[in-house]
Amino acid sequence: MTRRAVVVASEPCYVEALAAKAKYLRRRDREWWRTRHNRVKGIADPGERRQALAELYAERDRLRLAGELFDSASAIVAHYLRAELIARGWWDKRWPAPRRGLGAMPGRRWGSPDNPNGPSWQPGRDASDHDEAAPDTSWSARKCVSLDPGLVDRLQRATLKVSEPATRLLQAGIRPGGGQRVVTTGEVLRAVLIRATGDWFPNTLGDPNSSHDAAATG
Repeated sequence: MTRRAVVVASEPCYVEALAAKAKYLRRRDREWWRTRHNRVKGIADPGERRQALAELYAERDRLRLAGELFDSASAIVAHYLRAELIARGWWDKRWPAPRRGLGAMPGRRWGSPDNPNGPSWQPGRDASDHDEAAPDTSWSARKCVSLDPGLVDRLQRATLKVSEPATRLLQAGIRPGGGQRVVTTGEVLRAVLIRATGDWFPNTLGDPNSSHDAAATG
């Protein structure tokens, strides 16, 4: 499956905690993959072996997203990103596609708390501060993860749409009110890291010979 690289900027403590959690869970869950992969390698017919391997990869992706297999930092982030979208009420909605090219534009969005081009009264700043906003230096750590493109697309569409009213006001030079605000993908991803590292011992497959054998082998 094609994956998409996503970089999360966050406080170092959360990036370090994610790395530690991934290392711990990888040791627990790597037997799941090893057992099944060795089984597939033993299939004599090349065509059948290739088909079985494709099914194994698909099953691994499904279990990762479902939160039943945490064998990498990317798997952890993917699961908790889905949980975060559900918690925000964004998962089951059909989000419209953004204007062509908007999602791929570089730079921070209007109203982002760390947007140096945003107005001085943007969310997170004191109204009396008229200096240009500087990037938040507490987000000094970076973590690159590999996610399903559909999951990333859903995140981008949702944040762009919920931010649309506040963005229009900001572009018109009007301060948003009434709960209207810009929500960035970075903000959501940082919430994902907090959610993921707070749930230190999730339910994992554990036993490679569990009932998931049947699902993995079809």
